[in-house]
Amino acid sequence: MTTTDDLLLSGGGSVAVATEALFRMVAELRTLASHADAAAIRVAAVPADPGVAAAESAADLAEASRALRSAAARAAALAVALQRSAENYGELERRAVRLSRAFEGLLAERAGAWLPALLLPLLPLATAGAAGLLLGALLNPEGAERAAGGLSRGLQRHGRALTDPVAVSLLRSLVLNADDFGAGMLRTPTGLAGLLGEGGADVVGLTGTASMVVALATRFGVLRESPVEVQAVRHTPAAAPPAGFRDRADRVPRGRSQIRIERYSFRAAPDRFEVFLGGTRAAGLLGGEEPWDMTSNLHAVAELSPGSLRAAEEAMRRSGITAESEVVFTGYSQGGLLATQLAASGDWNTHGLVTFGAPVGRIEVPEGFPAVQVEHTDDLVPAFGGDRTDLGPLVVRREAFAGRELPPDVAVPAHGLVEYRSTAGLLDAARSPAVASAAAWLNAFGSGAERIDATLYRSDRIPGA
Repeated sequence: MTTTDDLLLSGGGSVAVATEALFRMVAELRTLASHADAAAIRVAAVPADPGVAAAESAADLAEASRALRSAAARAAALAVALQRSAENYGELERRAVRLSRAFEGLLAERAGAWLPALLLPLLPLATAGAAGLLLGALLNPEGAERAAGGLSRGLQRHGRALTDPVAVSLLRSLVLNADDFGAGMLRTPTGLAGLLGEGGADVVGLTGTASMVVALATRFGVLRESPVEVQAVRHTPAAAPPAGFRDRADRVPRGRSQIRIERYSFRAAPDRFEVFLGGTRAAGLLGGEEPWDMTSNLHAVAELSPGSLRAAEEAMRRSGITAESEVVFTGYSQGGLLATQLAASGDWNTHGLVTFGAPVGRIEVPEGFPAVQVEHTDDLVPAFGGDRTDLGPLVVRREAFAGRELPPDVAVPAHGLVEYRSTAGLLDAARSPAVASAAAWLNAFGSGAERIDATLYRSDRIPGA
C-alpha cells in the first residue's frame, strides 16, 4: 500500500531508481558485510583456550570465523542484488519512457496532420472566439481576472482528477509532444519532428516550442517582457545557516518579497552566499508590475531573458556576489527554475542547488556540487519541464496526497510550498548514502560563519519602459 511517506530516489549519477528505504538497506548491508569480515579476521587471530583441548578450541574458532565470513559474503551479495535490481528497474523505466515518447510523438504528428482538416469548418468560429476573448481581456482586465477566477474555481472542483500521477504523466506527454503536433499541422516529412525534437537533436523541442509561443504571443501584445527594478526591503541578522532541507524550504520567501540572500562572513575566508527564490506570484500575461508571473515562466522555459531572472541576478550583484563568490541556490516553483538556470549558466561559482516543485527536467546541471530536485508525482507544475535527461541531480519524488483528503479551496494542492516543506522534513530523516552526502555538503556550506546577514529583495516591472 502506498503511503505519503514513501520517497522515491533516482539520479545522483546512476540509472538506479528505488525507494529511499531500499537504498538505505543496501548501505546497511554493505556496512554489515564489512563489520562481519573484520570480526572474522579478529576471531581467526584469537589464540586457542589453553583450558580446552587445543584441537577442539581451534576448530570452534575456525568455525566461528567461517560463519562470520559466510554472513559477510551473503550480506554483500544481497546488497549487490538489491542495487542491481534498482539499476535494472531504472534502466527498464528509461527504455520504456523512450519507447512511449517515440510512439506518442508519431501519434501527435498524425493527429496534427489530420485534426485540422476535421476541424476546418469550425476554424472561423474558433478564430473569432479567440480574438474576442483576447480583445475583451485587453479592454476589460477586470473581466479577464474574473474569468481566471472562474477557471481557478473549476480547477478546485476537479482537484482530485488533476492531483493524480496519471494526470501529471498525461500533461508531461502533451507538453513534450506539442512540437510533433505542430510538425504534423505543417505537413513536415514523417519523423522529422522526432529527429529534431527531444528524442533527437532537441532543436525544436520544449524550448523551441516555448520560443515560438512567446514569439507569436508578443505580436498580439501578450507575454511581452519589460525592464525590472530591484530594491532591498529588509535587512536582518540570521541566527544560523540552514540546517537541512526543511530549513531551506522554510527560508524560501513568500509574500511581496521574491528573493532572499544570506551572506556568511568568515574570519579567514571569503564570504559565501545562499540565494533563495520564491514561486510565481501572479498569472500575468498582459503585463503588470509583478515579474514573478506567467510571462517570466514562459520566457524562462524558452531560455530567453525573463524579468524574474534578471531581477535575481541584479539582487545578487547588489548583495556583493561576484563570479568568484561561492553560492548555493534554493528555489521553489518558478524560483526553482530560475535557480537551476543560474546554476547551469556557468556565470556563478555554484556550490549547491536545491529545488522544490520546479519544471527543470530538460536543464542539464554541471557536475562538481550536489543538486537535489524534489517534486511530487501528483504536482502538475514539474511536468511542464518535460522528461529528465540528466542523471547528475538527485531527484526525490513523493505522491503528496496518496490516501489523503484534498483541501477544498486549493486548485493544485500538491504544488503548495507547505506540502514541499513536509516532504523536505521526510528528506531530512532519510539515511540513504546519496541523501546523507548531499545534506552533509549543503549543511557544511555556511558552518563556522562569524556573521550571517539576510536581505529580502522586492522586484517590480517598469511599465511602459
